[in-house]
Amino acid sequence: MPVDGRLARLLRQVVLLVLLAVSHAAHAWAPPFPIIDAGERNSLGLYLAWHEDVDGKLDIDAVTRLKPEAFTVSEHDILNFGYRRSTIWLRVALQNTHANDESLVLEVPHPSLAEVDFYRPGADGWQVSRGGTASERIVGDIDYQHYLYRVTVPAGSTSVFWFRIRSDLAVDFSLMAEAPDSFSRVQS
Repeated sequence: MPVDGRLARLLRQVVLLVLLAVSHAAHAWAPPFPIIDAGERNSLGLYLAWHEDVDGKLDIDAVTRLKPEAFTVSEHDILNFGYRRSTIWLRVALQNTHANDESLVLEVPHPSLAEVDFYRPGADGWQVSRGGTASERIVGDIDYQHYLYRVTVPAGSTSVFWFRIRSDLAVDFSLMAEAPDSFSRVQS
């Protein structure tokens, strides 16, 4: 691994430790993922907070109004919820401290999920991409074997994204992020 990659990884780990220490004292949101090197493939598992919607009746507006204490901060890169019929809501925040907008591809490598709804902020509220084995559209924004979503985080800001998932099988969830051109090189 190049020195720049190791330095970026070390810096990200130090920022995560500081943010985790501060965030656990104040609320139950996971810390935002600091975009340091968008070209590197990153696991966002430790930057997720989740809420179990037992009866599956919550919509995005109701979930975003829940208090942070209603969420559990992930302690693992891969979340394993076991066999359950509940809907799981997941929140991830991406922090861009750069002077330019950062574009990323978010990857959910679990093609067996029955429902995967991805919510991103839009000019008129939340924009949703629906997918999953129980829908007409199995893939995300990009036609691929996993669910892929293009996102852009404006310069100097933090953007929050939401996933709503459900499965008829065991529910596992992980989330990866990398730059679109980096993803294209790896997949070709």
